[in-house]
Amino acid sequence: MGSVEFISIAPSNPNVIYVSGKNGIVKKTINGGKAWTNIDLPILGFVKSIEVHPTNPSEVYIAYSGYLNGRVFKSIDGGDTWTNISGSLPNVPAHKIIYKTGTNDGELYLATDLGVYYWRNSINDWVRLGKNLPNVIVHDIEIHYASNKLRAATFGRGVWEIYIDVEPSGTGGEELKNDSISIISSSENSKFFTIKWNPLNDDKNIIIYNIIGTVVKDITTKRNEEFMDLSNHATGVYIVRLSNKQKVITKKFIVK
Repeated sequence: MGSVEFISIAPSNPNVIYVSGKNGIVKKTINGGKAWTNIDLPILGFVKSIEVHPTNPSEVYIAYSGYLNGRVFKSIDGGDTWTNISGSLPNVPAHKIIYKTGTNDGELYLATDLGVYYWRNSINDWVRLGKNLPNVIVHDIEIHYASNKLRAATFGRGVWEIYIDVEPSGTGGEELKNDSISIISSSENSKFFTIKWNPLNDDKNIIIYNIIGTVVKDITTKRNEEFMDLSNHATGVYIVRLSNKQKVITKKFIVK
């Protein structure tokens, strides 16, 4: 397979190892390297990164570099079959994909030529992470679990970090089991609506993204509901992100 580009060892079973080569081939071993088999990939291209689920060695994710019709794929059978989960990601090279250990929502992070994106099963798509990271190439990302921050190494702009979400069952913050978020549209025009939540204490930050990750609203409030006006924005899918110091809630909704 030529020189090795990337190695990923299953955290739950170190005998399961995936490797990608610069020639586009991906191999797998289930016995610690005694025997290797080729994996049939979903598309031709250069696999830049491989990530194995923290507790399931058969659940694996691959991210492609280059400009292809498909950027990220998921397998739940050790690479025998693949599902395209690229969603609305921009058509730019990806450099690294990581799975957040301890998540209850399939939380993935992806470094690309246009910054960092994250995936959650509850959203079922990718959203650009943060509002201050410039649109630069991000070569590498890692999660620092002690501080619950993601750190991103960029091309020419140094290393950046951002606080990422605490899961309801996670550690490091107050456990808030009864959080909910409701979006109530006006009966006359769905571009006007009220966001309600219960209960998040302290100051709350509300960010609304469109489907390509652009921030369209960003406010801080002490209230438990806020009126929103998206009349100057296009119809389509949006994502609201509500956060305080302990918790983040996200919800996808449609503006008609």
